[in-house]
Amino acid sequence: MNEIGYINYFEALARKNSVLKHTPEGNQKSFFCINNPYETAEFDEAIRDSAGSTVLLLDAPTGYLSDNGSGNCTQTTKIEFLVVERSNREDIRTTRAHCFQTGLDILARIGSDARKKTIITGRSIYFMNESITYDVVGPINMDYYGYAFTFSFVCPFSFSSKTGAWTDVI
Repeated sequence: MNEIGYINYFEALARKNSVLKHTPEGNQKSFFCINNPYETAEFDEAIRDSAGSTVLLLDAPTGYLSDNGSGNCTQTTKIEFLVVERSNREDIRTTRAHCFQTGLDILARIGSDARKKTIITGRSIYFMNESITYDVVGPINMDYYGYAFTFSFVCPFSFSSKTGAWTDVI
């Protein structure tokens, strides 16, 4: 699975989630992909561009490839997403609790989609739900607080070159 596949999948989740209600064509943006997590201005810009109070931010995936000491190659991809919401200083804990539940709802949906093989239709993608981590975040842009969630997907892949990638025969 490549980065575009992850972005499309998470954007579809944001569209289906009743808290996020991501509909960019109707100016209800609540999903953003963060291309450079070390650039805080990117977080600020995403939140400024959001129309809702709850926002899903997806970090660019990282991972590794392995042959597992056999011919069964796997791609392990680490995914991090943040659910943040606008809050005043008196309601930070309530806001974080709401963001945590929204994050759990997203993770539960991912688990369901993985079991049904609908993350990528017909493809086996293992959702490693035994190693999910989370951490509080905020303040972002002065008044957004929430949680960051990190987990991994593992999926089989063919360790082969794309046709035409080489000028000679391999």
